[in-house]
Amino acid sequence: MCQHKHNNGTEDESHPWSPFTNIPGSGLPWKVVLARLATNNWIKIRTLSMCCGNYNEPGC
Repeated sequence: MCQHKHNNGTEDESHPWSPFTNIPGSGLPWKVVLARLATNNWIKIRTLSMCCGNYNEPGC
């Protein structure tokens, strides 16, 4: 996962659930959340990276 601070001020611990912890607080409609989850995870797969670069978005 990305090494960055979340909105609550905590550091990213590289936990497997980290990409999903910012979904409830996003305030986005569920269709947008699903689209961003797919997009951000595709970026991570395509670049073989644990970070998509879109901090605090669902999936990152």
